[in-house]
Amino acid sequence: MNDRPNPSELDELSKKIERAKGASASPISERTSGGKTASGDGMKMATELVVGVAVGAWIGYQLDQWLGTNPWLMVVFLFLGFGAGVWNVYRMAMRAQKDLTDNKK
Repeated sequence: MNDRPNPSELDELSKKIERAKGASASPISERTSGGKTASGDGMKMATELVVGVAVGAWIGYQLDQWLGTNPWLMVVFLFLGFGAGVWNVYRMAMRAQKDLTDNKK
């Protein structure tokens, strides 16, 4: 009995594997410019927003404790942190949009 596979069977199997690999690619795993994934960019944007709010609230809280103005500075810096987070997300989205349009040209 021969243990070696037939070369034509190997070619057929290779073709089936390539077709299966192409069919299993999901849109979420497609690469954007710079080798980043779209889901990775989304996670980065969400993190930027949350960190902006958290840092703003922390700075406001610390200033409130130091100056004794509870809770006014925390509220002000919370909104400033939210604004900074939204601004960062907006800039990243515009950069990603520009990269996509540049790649299509």
